[in-house]
This record gives sequence, structure tokens and C-alpha cells, in this order.
Amino acid sequence: MKSMFLAASLAAAFALPTSAGAQTRDPSAEVRAVVDQFTQALSQKDAARMGPLFSKDSIVIEGGRLEGSFETYLHHHLGPELAEFDSFTVKDRKVSVRQAGDVAWAYETYGYEVRLKGKPMPLSRLGATTAVLVKTDGAWRIVQLHISSKAPPAKK
Repeated sequence: MKSMFLAASLAAAFALPTSAGAQTRDPSAEVRAVVDQFTQALSQKDAARMGPLFSKDSIVIEGGRLEGSFETYLHHHLGPELAEFDSFTVKDRKVSVRQAGDVAWAYETYGYEVRLKGKPMPLSRLGATTAVLVKTDGAWRIVQLHISSKAPPAKK
């Protein structure tokens, strides 16, 4: 009986996650998840899902212009822009994430296609984004976002 109890206790102990194992999460994967959530929300034109991904004191730079906080950028630039889009499709996305303690940065390159309301032809662009994230209160938030784009090379 004692050996059966001991065997059951050992089996239960090994089945439970250890505190070290429970805390072993891949910070780069967590950062990547935030960056992916932003891209998904953007392609779905879902501004409500974007805001919580940013810190209150975030900075956004787009096309060589300092846009201010994400909230300002959303209300004065991105929101009105998204309202003009029928669709926003991201493709060929490549993402790289680096992390050091509670600071991380990600850069990505991608192509995107915008279909404007009332326009038959889509607008195709190549984009690059750099995001700096800080982990605060257990959650990664974007503190700085830099977005740039250009026309793709002409087809020959």
C-alpha cells in the first residue's frame, strides 16, 4: 500500500508543472504575438483591437513624419485612412524579433494591397515597419512604431 501511494505521489508530482517550467515562456514569441495582432487588426481595419497593443505614451512615425501617440495617429491619420479602404491585404510578411530583458524590437517587411472605396484598381506597395516594445505590468506594449512604404519595382 505504501509503495502504491509513493508511486502515485511521484507520478502526480512529475505531472504538475514546476514553478520554473511555468515561468519559462519565450519572450520573443510573446513580442511576435503583439506584432502579429497589430497586423491582423490593421488588415481587418479593426482599430479597437489596435489601441490596447500600444502604451499610452507611444510614438508613431510614418512616411518621415512624427504622428504623435498611437491615439493621435489613429484619430488624425490611420482612422480616416482605413475608412477609405474597402480592403487592406498584407502578403509576403517577414518578421524578425530581438529581445533584451523588458525591451524588444521587431522589424518586418511585407507587401500590401489597398482597395479604395469606389476605385476599381488596387494600390500595391512594399512596406517596412520597426516596432519597439516594453514589457510593463506583465504585458508587452508597443512604445514606438515606424512605418514606411514605397511603390514596388515596375514590372518588366
